[in-house]
Amino acid sequence: MTPLTSDTLAAEGGVPAHPDAEVRRTLGGIADTLLRTYDGRRTDRLWPADYTVFTTNPLSVAYGACGPALLLRTVTSAQGPAAGLPAEVASWMLGQPLGTDTYPPGLYVGLAGIAWAFHDLGWQDRAEAAMAMLYASPLLYDEPGMFLGVAGWGLASLRFHARTGKQLYLDRAVQAGEDLLRTAQQEGDTCYWRSAHDASVHYGYGHGASGIALFLLHLHLLTGDARFRSYAVRALEFDLAHASESGLGMQWQRVQDDPVQYPYWIHGGAGVGSVLIRFHDLLGIERYGDLARRVADDTFVKYTYSPGLF
Repeated sequence: MTPLTSDTLAAEGGVPAHPDAEVRRTLGGIADTLLRTYDGRRTDRLWPADYTVFTTNPLSVAYGACGPALLLRTVTSAQGPAAGLPAEVASWMLGQPLGTDTYPPGLYVGLAGIAWAFHDLGWQDRAEAAMAMLYASPLLYDEPGMFLGVAGWGLASLRFHARTGKQLYLDRAVQAGEDLLRTAQQEGDTCYWRSAHDASVHYGYGHGASGIALFLLHLHLLTGDARFRSYAVRALEFDLAHASESGLGMQWQRVQDDPVQYPYWIHGGAGVGSVLIRFHDLLGIERYGDLARRVADDTFVKYTYSPGLF
């Protein structure tokens, strides 16, 4: 079994350690564009972004400044943790007021993701302050999933434990895991969670059982608690049991009874496939590797309605 290290808790979609020339040119072009298009005079957003930035917050990983800042840090990591950020960008980000009244606790649109990004950018004290803030959020246990909820801030807690060695973060991750075990609903030998936001059963990485499974697997590897492994496998199996087969291959609905199947990452095949790859790598179960390769082939479709990560 592959041991859990801070490397295995790296952000999704990392850049290869030794990218080829074409990849380097592409990344360089993206970085140049980001360095030309930020606007530090605005308070509602730093970079031109998905319109969702105006209904969430200006810092989030998903829609705000932390996502582009992490990309700049990754492209220029050889020069230092925050070498790719102009002083004006860093000042703008650090100057944004944080609070549980305006920022939810979640990983992709809230404090957990901001804390993760701040730590990777070299702002460790501010990162740990954001983690302390999220633990005080009244919304801490509202949603179960990776994108908005318990699994997301639980994964961030594991990341901070791996980076700092502080027991506090592992304790908080265990609390997140215990909450997910308590709220899991059973379907045969599998388990799932219902969203409090829309009362629906979601599938996939962002809001469904696959994302929760990934957090629980990492939690098992750090604690040795077999319950977390059992629920992790059962959660992934729930999503696998609800795959849809069509002429496009193996795909997933966004929610139960959705008439559309999706190949995407936040919901759909790409997200489930990313979890399958990690289960195969961390548990050594060949079936998950075979399914991951199949899902990868089936996500290669001709059209998409958006070029973004999700």
